[in-house]
Amino acid sequence: MVSKLKRSATISELLSLVVDKDDELAFSKLFKMLWQPLYVKAFNLLQSESIAEDVVQEIWVDFWNRRKTIKNENLEAYLFQAVTYKSYKELRDTKFTTSQLEVLEQIPAQEIEDNQIHYLEATKNRIDTVLDALPERCKEVFVLSRYHGMKNADISQELDISKRSVESYISRALKAIKENLVYFFVLIFFLK
Repeated sequence: MVSKLKRSATISELLSLVVDKDDELAFSKLFKMLWQPLYVKAFNLLQSESIAEDVVQEIWVDFWNRRKTIKNENLEAYLFQAVTYKSYKELRDTKFTTSQLEVLEQIPAQEIEDNQIHYLEATKNRIDTVLDALPERCKEVFVLSRYHGMKNADISQELDISKRSVESYISRALKAIKENLVYFFVLIFFLK
């Protein structure tokens, strides 16, 4: 179906026409409005004109095919996210080109090293916070085991508790750390 559109139709209005009325003219206008910024996003990630064009084209074809089932009302955000994911998939599945390697080489090694140090410090601080929240005996056993390298039997003897209790405390501490770090890393990498 093709309809007459007002010149100043918003993305939201055009999206509504595409979804509700299969309006090809509205789709074409959306395509013209958003193709270039989506291409720039893909190109910046992929450093290849042809692959960037293919990615954006595939996103638009997928959008048209799934227009009735897409629930996201913010079309721009949806399309940019789709381009980003598709570009990352392309990067994962293809070998780096010379220009892509040049871009990677331009990232200062010091910046990478600084980020690694930052994440290591943040992780250590997070582990310390988790340990501080544990019961005192549990924390003490874990520190003796992991930080001082003591064997379970030696910890058992030094603290006058059973070897089974030592194992239980270590297991409890490791579980708390693991649960907290998973949440912590999700926050770091997805909210960055």
